[in-house]
Amino acid sequence: TCSPVTDDADVVPNPVVVFEVLSASTARVDRTLKAAEYQATPSIQHYVMLEHTRDEAVVLSRRADGWAEERVTGLDASVHLDAVGVELPMAELYRRTRLSS
Repeated sequence: TCSPVTDDADVVPNPVVVFEVLSASTARVDRTLKAAEYQATPSIQHYVMLEHTRDEAVVLSRRADGWAEERVTGLDASVHLDAVGVELPMAELYRRTRLSS
């Protein structure tokens, strides 16, 4: 969010980027229902879904003509979040995790 948030807040006002770590039990809902809900939220510019078994992210980004999807794979790649001017190395996102072989 780009808005102030108190330490005891249960709700983040005007989220700009949302990260989701996918699991076997929630991945289908995260990719469909949640993605649609996030796309319907005007403040959200990026929705990043991180796989928990492999070094892969799917980044949905709001564009003037709709939503663009980018698949980012490999620990040497980076997730680019243009709306907030941030580039996150996949190696950092997956630091201290154990990925399936």
